[in-house]
This record gives sequence, structure tokens and C-alpha cells, in this order.
Amino acid sequence: MPACGLDFGTSNTTLGSTRDSAPWVHALEGEQVTIPSAIFFG
Repeated sequence: MPACGLDFGTSNTTLGSTRDSAPWVHALEGEQVTIPSAIFFG
């Protein structure tokens, strides 16, 4: 069964899963595997 893990952190966000039974971190923006997170409470 396919599965993935999303780390939505206060500074950065990343997405991981497996490829050929090995851990894999996906590129989210271009070739970057992390992107800045933005959290705002008004």
C-alpha cells in the first residue's frame, strides 16, 4: 500500500515516501526538497 509522510514544520515543509523500498524525499519546488512554511495567526 502506498504511503507518504508530510512534515509541515514552522520553518520548512517536506514530503517523504519510498521508492524501490528505500526512503525518498520528494522535490517540492524545482529541485528543492524543502520549501518555506508560512503560518499566520491574525
